[in-house]
Amino acid sequence: MLARRLEQVRDFEDVAGDLKVVVAVHARGGASVKNGG
Repeated sequence: MLARRLEQVRDFEDVAGDLKVVVAVHARGGASVKNGG
């Protein structure tokens, strides 16, 4: 049970990290990044 919970926490941290990247990109103006591919 504990191992499974730790896996869920890791997944949540991965998602949170992705969200931080998305927010940072939008904050800088994501249009140029999207066009860059």
